[in-house]
Amino acid sequence: MAAIVQDTAAPFIPIINAAVTAVQQTDLGKTIKEGLDIFSEGMPLFMNALDELKALHPFIGGELTQ
Repeated sequence: MAAIVQDTAAPFIPIINAAVTAVQQTDLGKTIKEGLDIFSEGMPLFMNALDELKALHPFIGGELTQ
């Protein structure tokens, strides 16, 4: 399935790359990238908090669904 998707998408990759490159050079693009970078840097902290919540709450830990 992945090969079919790659074959279908292949002609569009240069167009997408050109569009992304152009947007990255704008102030809005830079702001979006910075926001995504900050968001991704915070993910480990968020995931650790969810792990701690899972340890405290049986429903979130999955015990009630198994």
